[in-house]
Amino acid sequence: AELGRRSGELSPTGAAPTVAILGDSKMLTLGMGMATIDGFDFSYMHGILRCPLGRGGEMMIEGAPYPVGAECSWDTVSDRDADIALVWFGTWDASGRKIPALGNEWLGLGDPEYREWLAVEHAQFFELVRRRLGSEVIMAMTVHPNGSPELEDYNDFLREVAAREPDVEILDFAAWVAGQDTASYLPDGVHLSWGTPTAYSPNTNNSARRLMKAWLAPRLCEVAARRLGPDRAGPECVVAVRGAALTGP
Repeated sequence: AELGRRSGELSPTGAAPTVAILGDSKMLTLGMGMATIDGFDFSYMHGILRCPLGRGGEMMIEGAPYPVGAECSWDTVSDRDADIALVWFGTWDASGRKIPALGNEWLGLGDPEYREWLAVEHAQFFELVRRRLGSEVIMAMTVHPNGSPELEDYNDFLREVAAREPDVEILDFAAWVAGQDTASYLPDGVHLSWGTPTAYSPNTNNSARRLMKAWLAPRLCEVAARRLGPDRAGPECVVAVRGAALTGP
């Protein structure tokens, strides 16, 4: 509910390109922390804890099986208007999945059948985003591997999937954050912090806001200008791409 309320706060102009953000707890932490960014209106935020993109079945959490609930189904995404969809999943899809249609084994991306099943789930998800949000471009963020070969494999998988979809672009967060003080952005190695102490970040640091200004907003601007055209991206995006400081708290 709080995430939905914030999306209204981050739509100040009604004239800029609209953006929807969708994902798991990583996207939840981004949405909770980001500030108004000139050049974009955030029309919809959908981020749910412990949700893979692949629907149904079970996943493994701390060595124990955990059912993927109905709240994780992206069929619940509302009809909205969003020129751009920003997507950040992956942590739960990389390994430790049991899918009824694929048998009774715990699977990961090393299994060809599971890899193809997950590719189909991604393709259907992208199609739903186009249909319900009207998005002209979908940007999918890679995940910080945090020392996990499975997450490295997921990033490769995501690039493979995006290569099949002309309107899907990769935003390589993993490559960017590897060159930063990673712990200052991801206190627990996975999630951003948003200024309120949580189990993920026991301090008042707001790395979500810093990420927006340092990397994500300029990347959004660059892709918007290229995909939607300079006129629709807006003059604020031109400023951002040139490296000037973005406004907002």
